[in-house]
Amino acid sequence: MLDGVLASSSLFSDRSSTLSRSSDGLNRPTKKRMSLKEALRWSYSRQLVHLRDEGADPRAALTRRMSDSVVRVMARAETGIGLGTLPAVPLTFHPDAEAIHNAVLALGPIYSRLVIEFGCTGVHPEPCEPVFMPQEFLPNVGSQWERESQGVWRGEHRKFRVTADETVVDEVPLYRSAGRRGGVKVVGWETRRLPVEYCPVVVVPDPAWCAAVNGIAEHWERALTLLRCELEKVQLRDHEIVSEV
Repeated sequence: MLDGVLASSSLFSDRSSTLSRSSDGLNRPTKKRMSLKEALRWSYSRQLVHLRDEGADPRAALTRRMSDSVVRVMARAETGIGLGTLPAVPLTFHPDAEAIHNAVLALGPIYSRLVIEFGCTGVHPEPCEPVFMPQEFLPNVGSQWERESQGVWRGEHRKFRVTADETVVDEVPLYRSAGRRGGVKVVGWETRRLPVEYCPVVVVPDPAWCAAVNGIAEHWERALTLLRCELEKVQLRDHEIVSEV
């Protein structure tokens, strides 16, 4: 869905420059302005510049990757194209896309892979924070005191587990009415066992998983910072990379 919207927008049009009238009355080409993320999506989703490194014939390399049905589906998800949409002639790449790709490769294998994956899919790592959630009730699991309850947690109605790991012994008096005026008297004592109930809480997602994701997200932000520095050394022909608002 995202690839279809982006690919159909004017941002990904191959007509990268427009004409504007200068002070001397002549129409001169102006560079198309785009953010860094937009430039990456254009380079890898539209121009497919990452296929340049597949060999002399990028189409043959892509065909090999798509020979198996499962691999074909994965490759289509990665590149946004199928075999039927490949051009009949060898792929050519816009010089600006190649310049951007060269800057990405200069980041090293870890950073460049994160950037290229975003350019192909439009998805990048985002930091996550673990939160406490009431544990879900599972029938026939746990002690005899297990039961299901429901309530509102963080603004959402949820069903959760209520359990008891211990009981409290209490002596409860037994009463009987006495006299005509509605009086009562204690006639004995009853021992009762009362479960101490609580709702177990779990941390979602797992803190170790969040720490790993946050580390990757830090690499992603670092990669963008380094890429901006690399692109400052590059003069693009038809595009101008501007800061995101």
